[in-house]
Amino acid sequence: MEKLPNQTKYERRPGLPGSVVGGAPNMFSFYNVIGRSLRPACLIAFLVTFMASSAEAQVTSNIAFPDFAHARSVVFIDDGGSEVQLVGTHSYGVYRSVPGAIGKNRWTDPSGLTNPLTVNDIAEVNSGARLLLGASGSGGQQTDTEATGLFYSDDKGVTWTPYVKSNFDSLAVHTVQAITQSPVDNVIFLSADDGNIFISTDGGASWIFNGRLPGGSSQTPWTLLAHPTIAGTVYAGTPGYGVYVSADHGGLWVAFTDNSSLLTPGLTPNTSTGGNYVFDLEMNPASPNEMYAGTASGVWKFDDVTSATGAWARVAAADSSFTLDDAVTVVNVYPEVRSLAFDAAGTTLYMATWGFGVLTTTEFAGTITANTGITGIGLRGQEVSVVAVSPSGTVFAGTNGGVFEVGAASSTSTTPEGETPVSYALGQNYPNPFNPSTAISFELPAGADVSLAVFDVLGRQVAQLASGTYPAGSHSVTFDASGLQSGLYIYRLDAGDQSIARTMTLVK
Repeated sequence: MEKLPNQTKYERRPGLPGSVVGGAPNMFSFYNVIGRSLRPACLIAFLVTFMASSAEAQVTSNIAFPDFAHARSVVFIDDGGSEVQLVGTHSYGVYRSVPGAIGKNRWTDPSGLTNPLTVNDIAEVNSGARLLLGASGSGGQQTDTEATGLFYSDDKGVTWTPYVKSNFDSLAVHTVQAITQSPVDNVIFLSADDGNIFISTDGGASWIFNGRLPGGSSQTPWTLLAHPTIAGTVYAGTPGYGVYVSADHGGLWVAFTDNSSLLTPGLTPNTSTGGNYVFDLEMNPASPNEMYAGTASGVWKFDDVTSATGAWARVAAADSSFTLDDAVTVVNVYPEVRSLAFDAAGTTLYMATWGFGVLTTTEFAGTITANTGITGIGLRGQEVSVVAVSPSGTVFAGTNGGVFEVGAASSTSTTPEGETPVSYALGQNYPNPFNPSTAISFELPAGADVSLAVFDVLGRQVAQLASGTYPAGSHSVTFDASGLQSGLYIYRLDAGDQSIARTMTLVK
């Protein structure tokens, strides 16, 4: 997941509309937080009753979101200490979450945007002081000759203001596909009409046309990625022509080293040049020169982008197999991967696929097969446009049925080792999904009588993990679910005057 400069929040951008056949393994990991419910009414009622007394409850109740709004991008921002989500959609603009609200009131429709508006990218820049939104299809573009596809917000996404053509030297910027900011020199890059690359050196106040992809409009980047440690170096994923790179802030572009391995015959819009569709590019946060590409034929990895002798290699092997929606038919394909996201530690990679749900892997070396190294964690058969990991570790997936979420990707403990916690906290179990055991951590600011129990979706207690008086500090227990069936479970911590609950998913 791309980390923007001088901030702790992360943003994700989607792939583009398209089609692919197939489905993904039938899992139970995700629950719908904006859109049509995937959970039984008894579970919803149980969660509302079960957690009503806790101001720190960690499970989000089902909430309303327009069924017709295809979620394509998600950005997480800090608004006064609360984590706020901005969800970009296809044709219906942006929806902003209201901290602490549930039901229909959880989402607002920010002002300043004219629909139909398809959001291609949202980026938080300038240490969170400004949000940029790249779009196409604005209703305002049909009547206002000065309109562009770029908007900004300086109030955390509550209101938006459009840039006009004069901000771009009167050049046409009807569509903005991708936005990224260098964490080294804070230069902002965006890709627009005709493969044009604009940059801003003053935080988005003004824009300079700096270059163009060699193929013009046919190579307008779907994704941009600024190198995390090298100023001026930026990578572009193109629709059919692999990856390009610029070392001078987007002025001159050349095909990336060994780009030929991505130019796969048969996956090309032009038989004379070949090419592959690159939807997303990500650097591993644990290894800043290790680049991953989500493409129309799976995920590819480049071990060291600074090496002149490196080469692209598939993350998934040719025998990757997936079971379709009928739970019987098995197909062997390279899934079309629209979006990539790492957890903060760089140990887990999540992949949003078109027609195969969300996949994940913790294995990045050598050949990986779907049956051993890549796991389907939910949304079988769903066309997933974007996957993202929030700062708190929750994994989100944007689909044509809204946004779904699953428990945190890693521990949520924020207390340094050896120090006493300042508040009660219940960590997300890890790993999640799990089979058959998982670790659960909790923190106590003072000694307290503790009860940590696990319940099924009907509210029946299935395990007691901790009971009795515990001292202040961080604690961890192991939950062994060998005797339980696959599905969603709720674990609840009662300590002092606090009651905190989270969900976890058992997959066998």
